[in-house]
Amino acid sequence: MLKVLKVLSFLAISSINCENFINKPPYFLPGGDFSSFSIPENFQIGTSVYKLKGFDPEGKKISYSISGPYFSVERNTGIVKLIKELDRETQKEVETIITITDESETSDEEPNTVSLRRVIPIRDYNDFTPTFLGRPYSAEVLEISKIGVVLKTTPIIVIDKDEGTNSEITLSCYREELPEHDGPCDYFDIITVKNDEGNYTAEIRLLKPLDYETRKSFSLTILARDGSRTNPLMSNATININIIDAQDQPPIFYGGPYSATVRENLEPNVPILLVNASDGDIGNPNDIILTLEKEKFGYFKLVKSGKGQAQLVTTDIKIDRENSEVLENGGYYTFYVRATESLKNSTLGDSSISSITVMIQDIDDNIPEFNQPYFNLTIPENLEHDMALPKLSIIINDRDIKNNSEYNLTISNVENADGIFDIIPKSGQGRTQIIVKVKNPTRLDYDVESEAEKTYIFEIIATVNFVPMSKTLIEVHLDGVNDNFPMFKQSNYRLQVSENTDMGTKIGEIFAVDKDVGKYGKLKYILRGFGSENFVTDSDEGGIYVKSNLDYEQQKSYSLSLIARDGGGRESNANVFIDILDLNDNYPQFEMTEYYRSIREGSKSFEPQFFVKAHDADGLTQGNGKVSYSIESENSISGHVFNINNETGEIYIHSGSVHSSDTFDGNYELMICAMDFGKPPMKNYTKVIIRVGSENQRPIFQGHFASSVESIPGPPFHRIAIYENTTLGSNLTMVQATDPDGDDKLLRYRLTEPSDSFVIDEITGVIKVSSYARLDRDKADSYSIIVNAIDSGMPSETSTVTIKVKVLDTNNKAPKFRKASYTAYVPERNKGLEVLKVESLDSDLDAKLKYSIIEPIFATTKAGFKLNPTNFDYISTFDINEDTGSIVLLKNLESSGLYSVTLTIKVQDMNAINPSEQIDTCEVILYIQSYKESGPIFLNDEWNPMDKRINLKLNEEMPIGTTVFEFKATDPFSNAEISEFDMDPLQEFFTLSGNKLIILKLIDYESINKTLYKFDIKAISYDSFSIAHISIEILNINDNSPIFDNTNYKATVLENIKDNEIVLKVKATDRDAIRNDNDKVAGYSNIEYSLSGANSAMFVINENGEIRLAKNQYLDREKLSVVHFQIDAADSYGKPLTVKKSIANVTIEVLDINDCAPKFLNAMKNGIIYAVLSESSLPNTFIIQLETYDADEGPSSEVRYELISDGELSNLLNLNVKTGELRTLKFLTGRGRSDPYEIIVRAIDNGNQIPKQQSLFTDQILHIYIGDTFQNDGIPYFISPTHDEEAFIYENSPIGTKVYHVIAKDPDDPTSPSGMLTYRIQDDIDDARYFKIESHTGLVTNTQLLDREIKSKYNVIIEVSDQGDPIQISTRVLKINILDVDDEEPAFIRETNTKPIEFSVLEEQSSGIILGNITAIDRDIGENGAIDYGIIDGNELEYFKLIVANNSALITTTKPIDRELYDKFLLTIKCFKMTTHWQQRTSKISHTREYDANDLSQIQVLINILDIDDHKLEFERKTYTIGIRNSIPINTIIYKVQAYDRDSDNLPIKYYTSNISYVSQYHRKDTKFKDDLTSIFELNNKTGEILLAKSVSDFVDGHFILNIHASNNQFTDNEALVKIFIVRDKSIMKFIFTKSPMEAEEKLSKFSEKLQSKLNGTEIELLIFDAQALSKPEQSLDFTSTSSCFKLLRNGNSLSVQETKKILNSEEMKNRLRETYIEYSVDSIDLCSFGKESTAQISMMASSGNWLVFLAFLVLIASFISTLAAFCLFRKAEVPIKAPILHHRISNPDDIYNGMNDGGAEPIYTIM
Repeated sequence: MLKVLKVLSFLAISSINCENFINKPPYFLPGGDFSSFSIPENFQIGTSVYKLKGFDPEGKKISYSISGPYFSVERNTGIVKLIKELDRETQKEVETIITITDESETSDEEPNTVSLRRVIPIRDYNDFTPTFLGRPYSAEVLEISKIGVVLKTTPIIVIDKDEGTNSEITLSCYREELPEHDGPCDYFDIITVKNDEGNYTAEIRLLKPLDYETRKSFSLTILARDGSRTNPLMSNATININIIDAQDQPPIFYGGPYSATVRENLEPNVPILLVNASDGDIGNPNDIILTLEKEKFGYFKLVKSGKGQAQLVTTDIKIDRENSEVLENGGYYTFYVRATESLKNSTLGDSSISSITVMIQDIDDNIPEFNQPYFNLTIPENLEHDMALPKLSIIINDRDIKNNSEYNLTISNVENADGIFDIIPKSGQGRTQIIVKVKNPTRLDYDVESEAEKTYIFEIIATVNFVPMSKTLIEVHLDGVNDNFPMFKQSNYRLQVSENTDMGTKIGEIFAVDKDVGKYGKLKYILRGFGSENFVTDSDEGGIYVKSNLDYEQQKSYSLSLIARDGGGRESNANVFIDILDLNDNYPQFEMTEYYRSIREGSKSFEPQFFVKAHDADGLTQGNGKVSYSIESENSISGHVFNINNETGEIYIHSGSVHSSDTFDGNYELMICAMDFGKPPMKNYTKVIIRVGSENQRPIFQGHFASSVESIPGPPFHRIAIYENTTLGSNLTMVQATDPDGDDKLLRYRLTEPSDSFVIDEITGVIKVSSYARLDRDKADSYSIIVNAIDSGMPSETSTVTIKVKVLDTNNKAPKFRKASYTAYVPERNKGLEVLKVESLDSDLDAKLKYSIIEPIFATTKAGFKLNPTNFDYISTFDINEDTGSIVLLKNLESSGLYSVTLTIKVQDMNAINPSEQIDTCEVILYIQSYKESGPIFLNDEWNPMDKRINLKLNEEMPIGTTVFEFKATDPFSNAEISEFDMDPLQEFFTLSGNKLIILKLIDYESINKTLYKFDIKAISYDSFSIAHISIEILNINDNSPIFDNTNYKATVLENIKDNEIVLKVKATDRDAIRNDNDKVAGYSNIEYSLSGANSAMFVINENGEIRLAKNQYLDREKLSVVHFQIDAADSYGKPLTVKKSIANVTIEVLDINDCAPKFLNAMKNGIIYAVLSESSLPNTFIIQLETYDADEGPSSEVRYELISDGELSNLLNLNVKTGELRTLKFLTGRGRSDPYEIIVRAIDNGNQIPKQQSLFTDQILHIYIGDTFQNDGIPYFISPTHDEEAFIYENSPIGTKVYHVIAKDPDDPTSPSGMLTYRIQDDIDDARYFKIESHTGLVTNTQLLDREIKSKYNVIIEVSDQGDPIQISTRVLKINILDVDDEEPAFIRETNTKPIEFSVLEEQSSGIILGNITAIDRDIGENGAIDYGIIDGNELEYFKLIVANNSALITTTKPIDRELYDKFLLTIKCFKMTTHWQQRTSKISHTREYDANDLSQIQVLINILDIDDHKLEFERKTYTIGIRNSIPINTIIYKVQAYDRDSDNLPIKYYTSNISYVSQYHRKDTKFKDDLTSIFELNNKTGEILLAKSVSDFVDGHFILNIHASNNQFTDNEALVKIFIVRDKSIMKFIFTKSPMEAEEKLSKFSEKLQSKLNGTEIELLIFDAQALSKPEQSLDFTSTSSCFKLLRNGNSLSVQETKKILNSEEMKNRLRETYIEYSVDSIDLCSFGKESTAQISMMASSGNWLVFLAFLVLIASFISTLAAFCLFRKAEVPIKAPILHHRISNPDDIYNGMNDGGAEPIYTIM
């Protein structure tokens, strides 16, 4: 055993040792094994991309390796670097093997190596720009294409070789940074259509309408942008879109509108102007047909002169400027030319119209012509000097204008007219009126023997340049006149006549005598004047007779004129004054026919005083209206109780007191007498009734009231009946009452309580059914209408009558079930049991109800399912008694499975007019009760076993002991009624009495603390019971009436209170409570106020108790001094059955204000007071007594008088302010006349003596007739002109034009010499010589032509005088204003050589900037002097406009101005009449282009545009691409960038470099790329020259990027990108042209552009160098050919020569470029430099002749170089070498050498 253990131990130890000597392999750690690793394709070569991590179990040193060409790994660290460029588009993943190896400890030991294969995805980097395929692109679109249409184009396909979002392309329209107005992107939209991933198509959609005439094509740039979020790439392509013209434009005129100036009467076919038009569709124009329109006179025609052209020429019809229409337009003749398109199908198309305005110049082709060749007239013999011949209208007219229409006029005697007449004017122009006036009036004598001497014949001759042109003959006949006036014996007569004199009585013998004979001596008499209608005269004999009844009280005197007229119309008059003598013919008149007054029993005086009043109309001689009063009789038993004041008429109690027992009927009757003081005296009587008792007796209702139906029991006059369906608005009855002490018509009837059912007419007493009535016998079978009759007494009294209205039934209501649903419990074994009795109500008295069971009927099981009647016939299980409504169980229901049965019960009124309409239905639910169920069952309908609730409502104030509810219950087993009930808990207001719930205590809704009471009622049967849950809601009733805070209200108010002003405020309250919404609706505590009583209609009351004067009502103390009425306060307004009311009395005392103006008592019916007196009256003569009355009291009734206007009687009258007596103040000499004088008097009260009141007044017109009693005492007076009146006449008016008509009057008789007036102009002032006045008519005319611009105002003194003795004269100054005529032209105040007016404005200012104003002068005024302005030159671009105001013109801008485009404007502005015809104005503005310094209506304005810094600096290009060889010498200027500032006042530009970077063609590890790149180039900050500062030989095949900025201030900065490619000779190629360098250089730029356009869409970019003479391989120069080196780039990377050859040699590229090569003479393409083979060949030239040539060539070069060296001695040693640029042009072949260095450096090139 021990041996075994030892052996086992040995084996174990050996095993352990062996294990320790096994070399375990290393392994990669997670995260260090290239697992889940990917790499972006843009990773830089030489950059660490990953770190391999491994572990060796023995801790040995491990090493790493990696396979493949893309990665390398540092053996010891495991750092993996990228060694080859990745391109996902070429290879999407890289496969490699990573290896980890441990180290062996001995040479015999093999190291452990573990390898893993890994596939590394290459992540996409956005390095491919979107590429357009199939370029170039083009499209065509019709200009009338609809918006939204997609254009048909060559396919525009864009691809992107990236993946994911980097390949998602968005296509859009590219907008420039400074987009042009309406650019391509405004018209077209780009729609991106995705074909596949990285493959898209662009569609072009039209956005807005096109117009070929505005733009014919678009060059639209499509921008393609990929979806990269980090470095999005873009490319673009251009598509040319050509617009196809459509026929959519009318023809257009060139040079229209047209105008020309021609003279009249031109010969035919004279050319006037050329009309030129063409089709507006210029792409495909139609022919044009030109026609004239509205050329109505045929003066012109069109003659075709070319395509779309025609010459306007004259026709055979002579042009006549005197044509009426041409004359109206000021000599302008306007017509139109129409241009119409002629379509290819011989039809007419669109047309346009333009106006042609021809200014026709006048020639003298008309003679002056008279309006008639002969005139015949008769004139009176009494015409005076300078008077115009009446009724003679001679007019001469020359239809020419201005100077061509001038003529002279002369008068020539023909027969007996020499020196008698003269004419004005003596010359004229155009149309002139000729006035013939009397020159020698002494020759006009009718009283001659020979008839031939009474006729005068003469001619008026018109001459032009002393040559007679026309004449007219005038024949004048003389007529006699009436020379003598009729004459009265005296001029004034005074007559007297008593009033009431018989009509026809002659009261005066007055007549006149005329010395003329024949018809002129025969007289006719006419009576005129104030009151002439009351008198008459004999028309042949004269005299004065009474015509109508004369009443002294109506008018006391009259002033008449008796006129005598002879046969010739001459008149004379005599003034006749007639005084009316007064008789006592008027009885005193009482104000009332009977007087009524009430007085209290036992009173001793009247309060207020009691007056009677009588008036007497007779005058001063008959008592002057004074009246005496007396009591003639009295009916008192006791004797003389009353007495009267004989002067005032006051009745008073003489002794003791009054008693109703003192008379037989309680009324005193007095007979009052009023007696005047006339001769003989006259009396009148009136009755006075004095009632003793209350102040006012109540009205008494009378008569019977008829019923509208047959009589019913009761008094017939108090009861009426009405059917409940009576039509609304029907008459019910009429009540009538009488007022024992008042007028029945003043009674007012009112209902005491408001009613919705009835209304009453308060005037007639007719009671009607209200339009709001709801008569329903069930709700109210009778009404009591209480009617009040209210009298008009003070205070008012009321009587009452009650009308009982019974409402008769009509069968018009449908029956109604008491409940809509009934519930009962039916034992299942009680066949024949009366289950339930339904009840319905029908308020109709004759209703007959019938019950029946109808559908629907349904039953349910206990599970709630409806039972099918086929399973159990539950329909026939129940029946109903059709008369009583009892439902009976017909069969037992055990085992039926029924839980409930629902029946529908119908009730119908069989006695209804239409029984089918008067029905009702209810639902009966019967629950089937099993015999196993126990407990009593309440039989009350309100209870059911599920809810067990009974809800009750109870009004408050119900009597104690009232039964609220009666409980019924039964035992379900015995069917016995339950009699034992219990209440739980006990209640304060309720108790049980058996099965009845009764009221225990009175319930007051306003006092209880809750309105809902709940408790339980138990129905007890032996040992079981059932519960009913009782809920009683207490309801509010209207049990409280409103209560006023005062039962009698009193107030005082002024009578002038306005309507709606508060008079009084009352308040009433109501105790009814508001606990819930029902109370609010019921409104038991809501009080509504109303007014009643006699005067209640004058006031209104609102819900707040505010009493106001009603609208359109007013108080008048003079009619009613105390107002009485009542206030009614009612709750539940509008509910007559529940309303409660209270009443309060109101007394309002009305206080007086001064609201009555005095009234004049002696005015006539027409409102005028008349008075008459003589002109010879002495001062203080009585004229009239004014009488007034004022109804106010106190000072407001006191009246005083004022004379408001005494008119023409100024300072001649005196008015007594207290008595109203009017008297003369002075003598009235010269004031007599037939017309009355009007004065105004005023009666004004003393209301202003009361605080806060004003006096009131009345103005009265008084006409005073003053008879004329003296000879020629009247002074003439002017009617017109008034003192301030002015006359007007237009300047240049012909001589003899009417200026003014002076009118004057004389107070004396106009038919007498004293009243005949003559006029003249006083000649002592200079202005008088310009005017004259006709002596008899007062017509003022001018005697000379007047010029307003010389003098605008004249003053002349007009004198008027009569022909009386002595002569009376008056004068008046007449101011004559000269009105302006438009006879001046506007002009600028300037010299002929005046410099332009200068204004300045900053550029880019907004529109509306005011630059300044200019003003011209027009000597005319008003509209004639209104000036307008127009810009006639210099504003073709419409940068400016004129704003004309106040005859000046403001020059303003219309849009911003760019100074870089325009630095100044020279405007020519013309002024002209605002009234200038539009055609003339258009002609002046449109066709006057050149400035005329001699034309003062023109002025020049120079506008300077001031510069602002509004432009950014701009480089010539945004990107410069420059290529230089790697061997270029240091300190060489390689290029000059150029920026410019468009602003003129710009600061110097400075340049600086913000960044320099280098991009290598190949990724290298050289450290030189990390050098400071900023030191390689130097930028001259002033000139922009880029200078090479360091060698660039190490940067070959790459390019530098310089960010160069230009700035000239701190705000303006711009940037340009400069790419400088470093190239070697062997990497570029050249084009060889078969043209000399000079020829090739000129086209090299265009060649480069066209070649690049051909390469668009190929990702290829062309860099082309400048041109040189062709250098051959043997180093000779061919000056007939040119070479230009170039370089191709792809996506910014330089292509090798091999790649360039491959591309250019492809068939596709050859086909693409072939035409360009041919066009620009490209012969071949070769390397830009020659290789070794070529050099060897050159070095092997062995010919001695060649050597000599070569040696000569070297000598030539040496001499050339020495010349250059000598020249260079003048320059500094360090001057940089300037390289030629593309814009340098080679002038001769020798310039080739100027680009080379002595050291043989190659030329430098600039690439576009």
